[in-house]
Amino acid sequence: MRGRTKETLIKKVIYLNKFFYKFFYRRDYKKILRNAIIITFSTFVLILIPYLVNKLMGFNVTKVYGKTDTWIGFLGSYIGSVISGFVTLFGVMLSLKFTKYEAMKDKLPEKIEHLEECIDFIDENIDRLSVLERVDVSKMAKLIHLRPTKLYELDPNYNLTPKKNPNIDTTIDEYLKSSEKTIRKHLIKVNAEAHVRQNQFSHRLKKHYDVIINPIKQRVENFQSIIIDAYMETHADEITTGYLVRIDLNDEHRTMLNTIIRDIHLAELKYLGSIIEIHDGLKDDMLVILGRLTRKLDY
Repeated sequence: MRGRTKETLIKKVIYLNKFFYKFFYRRDYKKILRNAIIITFSTFVLILIPYLVNKLMGFNVTKVYGKTDTWIGFLGSYIGSVISGFVTLFGVMLSLKFTKYEAMKDKLPEKIEHLEECIDFIDENIDRLSVLERVDVSKMAKLIHLRPTKLYELDPNYNLTPKKNPNIDTTIDEYLKSSEKTIRKHLIKVNAEAHVRQNQFSHRLKKHYDVIINPIKQRVENFQSIIIDAYMETHADEITTGYLVRIDLNDEHRTMLNTIIRDIHLAELKYLGSIIEIHDGLKDDMLVILGRLTRKLDY
């Protein structure tokens, strides 16, 4: 029991050393100025109080009952009690701050572990997405609209749908959804700043999807409507069964389709580049937070 008390006392002494070091030497000049004003004012008041008590008893404004030395003793003990109360309050506040500091420091290793795991996961995502971004040289000889797409494809009814890619073992939409969930699970256990950065990360992914992929989806839907209107009388079976791809398109509609496929390829490359950039940005933010938490742990 005595050993545990001694250990707690040592921790408190170390914390006080750190507290006063930060109190006087940290580079927050506004707080340094505030602390200097508080110390100067407190010292001035402590020096001034005995002088004021002495002067107060010298005024004959009203009749004073009792002896002067008795009143001086009373005022002295009264003011001393007030000062003692403030000192006790300061000690309690310092003790609470120490307890909060210890609790925060005890949680730091777990937070750092979650942060490091999250950074490793982001790195893994960037590597896998970078593979998707690479151009397959063996298919460069083909016209762009004849090359297979990587992220999205046109189904038999000319709908733009996510395409399963072997490099990520699923579609890009499901991959990003799963990644966001894993990243959120780690960062919500770090701190509020990390959680805010994760929310910004998710928002940026959605925004880039809306800006890059959604316009292509709308163009595909418009193209589908054009084909249905143009071939309703001659190819009703293909339209009703959802197999517009079986329709032998005329030159104008074939050119429109090839242009859309080409733009899907270009949109995929742009979308992948933006996804990687967004992951890089989140990684940089997490490295900053990791450095800050590590310094707190060392300190």
